[in-house]
Amino acid sequence: MRWYVNGSHFNNHLGELVLERVLRASDVDDALAVRLERVDVERHLASIRRDRTVWATANAAEAENVRSIASRVGRPRPGDEPLTVAAKSDPLRR
Repeated sequence: MRWYVNGSHFNNHLGELVLERVLRASDVDDALAVRLERVDVERHLASIRRDRTVWATANAAEAENVRSIASRVGRPRPGDEPLTVAAKSDPLRR
């Protein structure tokens, strides 16, 4: 929770970094945001999906907890994809 005061409010430092990034007042760490051009969107989404699968595989218990909470809260929104755990032989398989 480095950037958050609690589960739903970010701290002032993150707010300042976001404003700097949006307003291009300075070079801010690229990990904070990714500039997307129309041609990059699908490639970036694929990267997010791969990273999510890697995370879910490495954190299987937590991923199951997320699935459990989501199933109690309601149905996924159209376009949402479930967390998938990769096979042991291929950590990036979806």
